Amino acid sequence: MQTVMPQPLVVNTATASPRSLKLHRSQRLKVSVREIVSETLTVFITHASSILWFAFIGFALCIVLGAVAGAALSYAYYNNTNSSTLNLNNFRNVSLTTWVVQGGVGMFLMGLARGAMSWMATQNEENVKVTFFEACLATLRRWHVLLFNGLIYSLIMTVSTLGLMMLLRELRLDESNIGQTRTVTDPSLLFRGFYVRVLNFVFPIPDSPFREIIAYIRWVIRQTPNNFAIFNASPPNTAVSVNMWALGAGSAFSLILGDLFLRLRAVTAMNATKLTLWAGLGESLRLAWRHFGQLLWHTTFIRIITTLAWALFYIIPTVIVQATLFPFLFSRVNSFWIYTVGSNLMASAGALIMMLFVAFSIIYEGRLYLRLKNSGQ
Repeated sequence: MQTVMPQPLVVNTATASPRSLKLHRSQRLKVSVREIVSETLTVFITHASSILWFAFIGFALCIVLGAVAGAALSYAYYNNTNSSTLNLNNFRNVSLTTWVVQGGVGMFLMGLARGAMSWMATQNEENVKVTFFEACLATLRRWHVLLFNGLIYSLIMTVSTLGLMMLLRELRLDESNIGQTRTVTDPSLLFRGFYVRVLNFVFPIPDSPFREIIAYIRWVIRQTPNNFAIFNASPPNTAVSVNMWALGAGSAFSLILGDLFLRLRAVTAMNATKLTLWAGLGESLRLAWRHFGQLLWHTTFIRIITTLAWALFYIIPTVIVQATLFPFLFSRVNSFWIYTVGSNLMASAGALIMMLFVAFSIIYEGRLYLRLKNSGQ
């Protein structure tokens, strides 16, 4: 009995009907999450040391340096005032210094790290190991493009975040509503601090220095006398206007849509043939428009996984420690250093955790980009 081998599907674009072309294209564009995850892990293992170094330099180093700068300034204030606490003005200066250092360093290093890891993800077709210095050179040649792309993306995210913040403030669901740390034993208040932080993490955030600007705005709001809630179950505003709802919903929509269409900005910039400022953005917009469904599905998958992991490994421990352990130690030692050292340690630990999530996401997007790009050829 003769075995008939299956023949590949061939579509004649000149004679095929639009319906058959549409069905064939949809079949080609089904990209499995399992396959992309497998490819991502392969790239991660192959370039483990280089990826971890780039992730640390781009997404953790700025946080660590900011924490060190803040701790040094706090120490100077303690010595000058011979006090165990900081007044509001000194505390504002410490926080502002921390954010300035984080924003200044992160603005230059985030794009570099994102571009280098994207380059590694797309150069691993034949399992050829890309060295750390090769990735650096490739990224430095496109650094101005990466910086410009990050600026455009962050501007959109910042404006949208501020609009959404206005609605969440009214609903008592913004991070600025739960600012201060106090001894809390009520499980409902602890849970409130948890789900508010998770809700704010779900939405995309801009790159440095815009994320530090948003953090400073939230800090200023927390210090206002009429702040809605400081670890307090203040009821939400039930008289939110229609215009406020429209602003919040529109801002949330622009956050999600803007992040989706510019999601591939780094990997497209690293693989652009012409090093123009708009090269990466244009290709990212084109791929997102052509493969909207696939990109939305994979972006949602990454967002859910990282949110669950962040909630489990960082938000839950942070809420418990800030609400119980810090005030307990402060009451026993009576020194503001408990809060300063503890907060900086938690921020640094969070940065180390976050850099792993960001690195995985960047490699994943690089592998997804190759599938989407090749499907259109």
